Amino acid sequence: MKKLFVYFFILTLVSCGGSFGDFSTSSTGVASEILVVSQPDIWQGEFKDTVSAIFTDVMYGLPQPESRFSILAIPNEKFTKILQPYRNIFIPEIDPSLEKSKLKLAHDKWATPQTIVQLQSPNRTKLIEDFVRYKDQIMDYFHESELRRYQRLNDRSKDFAIINMIKEKYKFNFTIPKDYFVATKEDDFLWLRKEMSTMSHAILFYKVPYTDTKQFSSEEIIKIRNSFVNENIPGSIEGSYMTTSLDVYLPESKVIDFKEMYAVETRGLWKLVNDFMGGPFVNICFTNPEGDQLYFIEGFVYAPENSKRDQIRQVEAILNTFEWVE
Repeated sequence: MKKLFVYFFILTLVSCGGSFGDFSTSSTGVASEILVVSQPDIWQGEFKDTVSAIFTDVMYGLPQPESRFSILAIPNEKFTKILQPYRNIFIPEIDPSLEKSKLKLAHDKWATPQTIVQLQSPNRTKLIEDFVRYKDQIMDYFHESELRRYQRLNDRSKDFAIINMIKEKYKFNFTIPKDYFVATKEDDFLWLRKEMSTMSHAILFYKVPYTDTKQFSSEEIIKIRNSFVNENIPGSIEGSYMTTSLDVYLPESKVIDFKEMYAVETRGLWKLVNDFMGGPFVNICFTNPEGDQLYFIEGFVYAPENSKRDQIRQVEAILNTFEWVE
């Protein structure tokens, strides 16, 4: 996962006190929901509109518009023990005695997994400016909180047969839950599937020789992706196969820090040629430690009757358990 703390050097970073991470209490709250706790005179006007617009902005890479998060806002006095175990908590505060803003980040203070972001600024204008300046980092922080939730669930039901196979054959670790099965297993391609009554999840791994930095471009990533999924992922109709959809919008790629490695994350849509299935995918590519292979790990979902936001986060949570085998 991205090292979010690096981004906050300009603000004074204050660690919350206490012993975190050892709770028997499981966090509460709806998936992808943020609890905003503030004084009523803060949660109004421009600040409320700004925070609401950013938290509920459309998540890229989904076939239908879905907000990245939903919001539940309460005044401070309503933040009792019943709500303290909430998984994602944002606490904006105004303190005129402050000389500069403070951003406090904490994990697992009242429950596990839990993420708390507390932003303190000397006045309303500065509070809005601080939130806008660090909105991407704050959003990433809560996004990773959602991934932690799914990872914790997966840790309770590991498929050690698949995990050990991946470790021995491909020399890396994935935390794979028991409801997945191996659909295809080749030296340079792996397809894991999870089939449910109304949806499907999939995890892919594939690799190619690394010869040029141009392979990290969005165009090359999609070209390589199509070369594998066209050949290896057929549809239910004869002659149908998977490809990357360019019909609604183009896939979007960005450079990320993945496990302290340079990597490119790509989000977009897939579809079946000669069929009517499709859905979102997230793809991460990086080189192996030797630097001679370009690795791709990917998750995609098919969920025609369900929200795709939380489904794609479930497969992304698995991707983020990647570790090299030493």
